[in-house]
Formats: sequence, structure tokens, C-alpha cells
Amino acid sequence: MNESILENTLDKVDLGIVIYDSELKIIYLNRAEEPDNLIRASLIGKTDFDWCHKKSLNLEIAKERERFIRKAIEQKEAIEFEEKLEVNGEIKYFQRVLSPNFDSNNQLINIIRQGRDITEMKKAILDLEYTANHDSLTGLPNRRLLYLKLSSELSNPARKDILIFLLDLDRFKTINDTLGHMIGDILIKSVANRILDLLTPHSNYLVSRLGGDEFVVVFFQEDAGAMKAAYAKKILDCFGEPFHLGEN
Repeated sequence: MNESILENTLDKVDLGIVIYDSELKIIYLNRAEEPDNLIRASLIGKTDFDWCHKKSLNLEIAKERERFIRKAIEQKEAIEFEEKLEVNGEIKYFQRVLSPNFDSNNQLINIIRQGRDITEMKKAILDLEYTANHDSLTGLPNRRLLYLKLSSELSNPARKDILIFLLDLDRFKTINDTLGHMIGDILIKSVANRILDLLTPHSNYLVSRLGGDEFVVVFFQEDAGAMKAAYAKKILDCFGEPFHLGEN
């Protein structure tokens, strides 16, 4: 098969394909990888660093690609990895496979990179992970994520203080019974927002909704234990102002 027939065939493939020479310079890109003919032509003989400059992308992408390419060459086997790019203001995810090819003398001939867009699949997975770890009403971390975070912190031998406050709303059932569950839901969201607004200046904390009217606030600062009285007062004080729920 001559070169023009091979290129025409690869241009009809849905996978993005890039071929590098032994010096990691690009010697071929198909249309799925780069649909613009002028850009494609300008990248021949260039590296992924030039590709990043051309696309106005972070050079860390090229560094990471080079690291994976050299690892594939060293191991003499294909390597698969995921890549996250910002394309025209949109976050895109790609699955990449790097395959080094050697001659009979074990000398590197080229490296072929295949790639496919997995953005929709990745977003679906991220959505499922978010749903599994966050409360659907408030968006706060749920019981599962709280326990995972606490387990991680407690297993850290360098961790000193963890300060935990458990909060619940007095007479919340009365509000649900007299004003309805919709007002109750609005109150729960308002409580969550008020706690978050209060704690915004603090960088190392977690607010979780356990369920119902129960919330947990966790501080992970080194001085958390010494600050417990001050933090408790701030939390209680933030509820000094009434909640306005419609006409109530």
C-alpha cells in the first residue's frame, strides 16, 4: 500500500491518529485529530510543545505526553492514558493509546498515538460520582463523603486536631407539619447556605448534611481544638437572624 492510499485510509478513521518519529517529532496527523489542513501541515516535523503553542494550551499537556511516550518506549509496550483539554472554552476528555514500534534490531521506528473523545462518558461518570457523594437537596457532601473524608484524615499520622460540630434544627418537624414539606426544603437549603456563607473564609473545613435536619461541620485546621469555643459561637450567632420563607 503506497503512502497516499494509507493516508487517505487513515483520514477516514474516526479515531484521532498521530505518528511520531524516533525523535518524538510529528510526521503524520489524520483529519480526526486535526481537521484544519493548514494547521496539520504546519505541525509536521514539530513536537507536542509546538502543538500546544499552536492551540494555546498549557505546556504541561505536552510534558505529560512526552512522559507517557518515553515510558511506552522504555517498556516496549502500548500505554493507555486519559487527557483533559480545554477546547474553545469547553472541557473535553480523551482516551489516548501510545504504541511504540521497533525494527528487527530493536531500534525504535515510530510511535503511534490513537485518541478518542470520551467527554460524554466521562461527564456521565462524574455526574454519577457527584450524585453518590452529595446531598440532592443542598448539594452538600453527604454521609458517605463525610465518612470517606474523616477516614482519610484520621488515618493520617500527621493529623493533630479534627473539630466536629453536629447540628440539628429544633422543632423542624413542626415546620414540616404546619407549613408543608416544600417550605421545610427551602429552610434546609437556607440553613446550608448560611453555614457556607459563614465559613467561606476558612479553607480547610467540610459541611455535610447527614439527612433530615442534621448537619455536620468539620474543621481540619491545626489549631481547630483551641478554636472550638470561637467556632461554636460563630455558628450559633449566624442563626440569630430569622429565616424569611415566603410570607413566613
